[in-house]
Amino acid sequence: MMSGAGETGAVVGHPDLVVVGRAIWTGDGAVPGALLLRDGRIAHRAVGEVAWRALAGPGAEVIDAGNGLVVPGLHDNHTFFTAALLEHGGLDGGGLEDRDVVARVLRRLDEAPSALVLVRGLSGPAERGDGLIRDLAARIPEAAVVLLGARRAWLALSDGARAAVGDADAASNESLARLYRVLARDADVVRAAFVSRATAFSAHGVTSVKDIAFDDHLGMLPVLQSLSARDELGLRMAFALQPVAAPADLGFAERISSRRDGLRFHGFKLMTDGAFDEGGASLLDADAAQPDAVDWPLVRAEARRILDAGYRLALNADGDGAVRRCLDIFEEYARERGELPKGSGLSDVSLIHDVDIPRIAALGLVVETYPHVVRQEGFTRQLLTELLGARGGRLGPFAEMVRHGVHLTAGTDHPLFDPDLPQSLLSASERLLPRPGDGRWHEENGMSREEVIRSWTSRAGAAMQTPVGAGTFEPGAPADVAVFDRNLLEATTDDLAEAAVSATVRDGRVVYRA
Repeated sequence: MMSGAGETGAVVGHPDLVVVGRAIWTGDGAVPGALLLRDGRIAHRAVGEVAWRALAGPGAEVIDAGNGLVVPGLHDNHTFFTAALLEHGGLDGGGLEDRDVVARVLRRLDEAPSALVLVRGLSGPAERGDGLIRDLAARIPEAAVVLLGARRAWLALSDGARAAVGDADAASNESLARLYRVLARDADVVRAAFVSRATAFSAHGVTSVKDIAFDDHLGMLPVLQSLSARDELGLRMAFALQPVAAPADLGFAERISSRRDGLRFHGFKLMTDGAFDEGGASLLDADAAQPDAVDWPLVRAEARRILDAGYRLALNADGDGAVRRCLDIFEEYARERGELPKGSGLSDVSLIHDVDIPRIAALGLVVETYPHVVRQEGFTRQLLTELLGARGGRLGPFAEMVRHGVHLTAGTDHPLFDPDLPQSLLSASERLLPRPGDGRWHEENGMSREEVIRSWTSRAGAAMQTPVGAGTFEPGAPADVAVFDRNLLEATTDDLAEAAVSATVRDGRVVYRA
């Protein structure tokens, strides 16, 4: 039995919601106890077999987690919700025959001859899209038509579309920026895209994200600010600006930094290299067959311009060579100008040489890493061996980063990965490859399950710096809670693969129940 004072101080008034269970996260593990939530904040955390009914008072809603793990609401430190515009804009071509696709495009062009027409969700191979484009071009040569395969498997553009949105590539969000801007003109599409993503994230226990925003957020900020102000997103959202069409707009950043209407501007992100599994990463000791295509002097100049203005900066670096060059940029700046803006860091960091890990720690950089990286769809032992060779141990060396005190935070770059904590445990801790029988990939690089959870909660909250206490159950912290259907700290790997969220609470309000 526990008194009203409990572990964390006296309860003031009656809570709106009580979460009780046998595995309440403490920051280092899990114990039996209860959380009392009031006015959107953690009012009290009780430890032990508690008389929580006496503390709750009449009318309080109760979530009984049973044996399920209860953790602070998860924070995804790297998302790209803009990609959902491709799922909600344009025409849905799923299940349509070729003649029906052509008929719908022609009807749309008859209604708006100058419109760019997107047809999404088309089945079949890329050759189907090419054939449809030829058919449409024969009918209306000047038409701007974009055809998108299901799951973004391929993209086909008419000459008119290329003139309007450039030579887009289904695998590159940056190359799709002009198409995204066209789709973003429709406020209803923006609302549907972002609300659908936020709803899906709530089902994974995510209560806050840092989203990547191209240029001026493609003009979507008024719509997103309205959604946030009306609490229609169901999660807390900050965003980082990534310049794509032009250099970083520091004047725009200054204007939005002072806004206090829901969405929060966090800083800037700069791209450098591409993904290692697509042959685009900057690698140490790369052979002539894979030259470094990054304009490093330009990256350095743009980084210094952003840092001089006092904004946080994340440099994208997927390959071990890119990580080293980005660290050179940060170290040079810190040596010449003093400390870096708190919260600056590196994004992705799929591959890293051991000697560069202490450099990250010494600079105090935040690392937005992919905890799911070992379980990426399509990764097999054979493929990774062919791709990485002697670099195999450099893929996600989380244990070494933790040992050196690197500030690791979890990011998915969604839609690249889903924000799935059990899957990230199987990857970052257990190091299990996705295909049965492939075993574990450099299991010595795995960090503890507790560290993985911290990368999604307290470390993420500290990196974002606001709101105070985010990612913890300390009194006064946001009442953000994720309840799982089993204890993730004790579950077998088979059980982890089946684990799911049973309830999500954001600011004291239940936003998801299984």
